[in-house]
Amino acid sequence: MGLLGMCCCGCVIHEDTFTRPDDNKLGGSWCDTTDDYGIDDNEAMHIGGGGDALLLIPHPNNSGAMIVSYDTIDEIVDSGQVYRLILNAVRSGSGTSCAASSYYFAEYERQGTTLSQIRLGINSAGVETILATEDVLSETGLTRRFTAHISEDEFCAGLSQTLEGFVGIKNTTGLFPNGYYSGFSLSDEDMKIDNFRFEKHRVDDETCASCLCSCEGTPLPPELTVCIYPDPQDCVRLDLLEPCCFTITWDRTQDEWSGNTVCCDGGQGWDIRFTCPNPYTDPETATMTIFTGCTSSCGGCQGPNYPDEVDCDQPCFTFGPYTVSGLDLTCFCSTDTNIFTRGSCTYYVKICGIDCCNL
Repeated sequence: MGLLGMCCCGCVIHEDTFTRPDDNKLGGSWCDTTDDYGIDDNEAMHIGGGGDALLLIPHPNNSGAMIVSYDTIDEIVDSGQVYRLILNAVRSGSGTSCAASSYYFAEYERQGTTLSQIRLGINSAGVETILATEDVLSETGLTRRFTAHISEDEFCAGLSQTLEGFVGIKNTTGLFPNGYYSGFSLSDEDMKIDNFRFEKHRVDDETCASCLCSCEGTPLPPELTVCIYPDPQDCVRLDLLEPCCFTITWDRTQDEWSGNTVCCDGGQGWDIRFTCPNPYTDPETATMTIFTGCTSSCGGCQGPNYPDEVDCDQPCFTFGPYTVSGLDLTCFCSTDTNIFTRGSCTYYVKICGIDCCNL
């Protein structure tokens, strides 16, 4: 699965292996006012209660973008136990205060092999909302790495030792101001975790990770916008292609973005697939495939195609031009049905991390 890339040196802000004597407190740099968590056999354990454990070390860049992870320990199958990661947390107090007024969270609920779930959510002033949910398929073993990434543009979480353990969305609500803290919570007594890690996101250090992949350091979010448009705009052969814009979403089973829509006043279907650059350091190796569309007369434009232009500041990838001839009877994007007089026209496909219909 092509997600949750490894970090390079300098990305780790703080790591706690909980290697210290057994205690009914977490100790270290943790704040747990209600003493819900302690140390047992060099691992963090939930002793009781329903509070959160907040790390008192803030992001050194005063950034709410971050990566948080830990190892689950000795999961119990069909238990419904919930492991939670806390990101972009806003501390409501000072000193040793543990209270977090608002934060994002990722959850892993442990059930049977095909019933477990991974969720993304937001806690805003105590009100929690689930933003996305995916089923987890085929966990292997009872210990795995649970990781979540968040930035202004993306929010995702993933599990190791699974066949399909990923959920990701485009962050449309932004980050909480002053949300520089991280933490965790566990739902039941005696649950354990180990090796907590708090890291920088790629938006603050291009050597660090993001949810999926990047364009010269700019992360590509789990949702991208496709814009298919004619050039010139007044070309008769494609006068119903105005442009046509739609969303493609990361497909965790295929390691690609995919999506489809109907353009040209409902006459023409389009199905687009897009893959990460490979290698990630070269944005011009990203590929686009036109699975369904106006491809009969364009001379091999089905793909995979490589971009003709790349703008990593947006980010945006432009593919084309692709030609549709007047004699092409399978592209239903013209008001003119006279195949001998309507002429030919070209179109482009633009794929961006922003709404690119007006670019």
